[in-house]
Amino acid sequence: MIEITIRRDSTVAINLIAVVSLFLLLATIAAFLRIPARRYTRQKFNFSDYTAFLALFFVAGLAVTQYVSAISGGVGRPMADLKSRKYINTTIEALKFGWLMWAFANTCVRLSMLHLIYTIFWAQDFTRRGTYVLSIANAMFFVACLVDWAVICRPFNFYWRNDIKGVCGNIQQSMLLVAIFNLILDFLLILLPLPSLWKLRLPTHRKIGVCIIFSMGAVICAITVVRIYTIREFAKPSAKKQWSTTIFPDAVLTSVEPSLGVINASIPLFPAVYRKLTETAFWQRSTSMFSSFRSKSTQSNSSKDTLPHEESKDGTWMRQKSLRKVDSGLTQEKHSDGLSEKTTKKPSDVESQTSPDSFLNDELAGIDMQGMAFPQPTYSKNQKKSHLETHK
Repeated sequence: MIEITIRRDSTVAINLIAVVSLFLLLATIAAFLRIPARRYTRQKFNFSDYTAFLALFFVAGLAVTQYVSAISGGVGRPMADLKSRKYINTTIEALKFGWLMWAFANTCVRLSMLHLIYTIFWAQDFTRRGTYVLSIANAMFFVACLVDWAVICRPFNFYWRNDIKGVCGNIQQSMLLVAIFNLILDFLLILLPLPSLWKLRLPTHRKIGVCIIFSMGAVICAITVVRIYTIREFAKPSAKKQWSTTIFPDAVLTSVEPSLGVINASIPLFPAVYRKLTETAFWQRSTSMFSSFRSKSTQSNSSKDTLPHEESKDGTWMRQKSLRKVDSGLTQEKHSDGLSEKTTKKPSDVESQTSPDSFLNDELAGIDMQGMAFPQPTYSKNQKKSHLETHK
């Protein structure tokens, strides 16, 4: 078992604790925002929400292992200071179980995203079948990670103990392959909903906005690429000699990756909370105060820009100027009123621009595309089956 002995932390250990704590806090806030989002949209919790909270649980477990490796282990301390084998064993054992938490967390994050995509785009054959394939691949990836974690060293505790006889496989090569396959799954998950999203009958800028919401996983892919590079660098003999300090980048990225995954899985629900926030009295008072402050600052700047020679002694010129502004404003109002009838669009035109394509019509009809809040479907299994048969 891991023996916890609090010691004076080095700078590297303190930085590790700070970064891990920050992203754990952000992931916790993002996950718990699902509760008001579901309440505001009058939706029940579904599989996507449960797996997101389960992923948060494993992210917290991963953070605990990082804390143990930094507080009681040897992370951040020079190898010359680690005279006792106890620090090294504690660190390696904590990282061993942290790697298992990482596999659980990433698997749950992908399941949450896949269920969300299936809930919205189940009517399209390509996206629906893609969710099936990626779900199976995700499950197979997790089983492979679990088997690798259990049998990479025989006996099991030989992974962190050198006082017993045993044998281990190529641990660095195993970590590298796992990171590469994890990157492939994340990349395919990003591409899966994009064809369906791009077919929506929306203005281009709105369409790009929806695609960006579902493509935030690209940041996670970038972190995974950097993590693959750090694993390769850590495998060098010079890095292994000072592994207690050179392991810092990989330890940080291992914690940040699933934390961002929880945030990414919760982003599509944020607009519902934002809309409700804008309806509160505090938000309206704050925006009115800010707008009044801006108007006052604009008026003060415009008064400063007035040239001295333009002002007359009796103020006649200023009164005439103000009257001209009022007259011009009235003429502009009349002119805009005259054009309003010509530029008014028919309701049918507006609906044709904002309505989704036919294959998404049934599912996305109730979606508030302006707020980008995606409710779960209320169809029964028989209705889904009949709908899919008509679209074949």
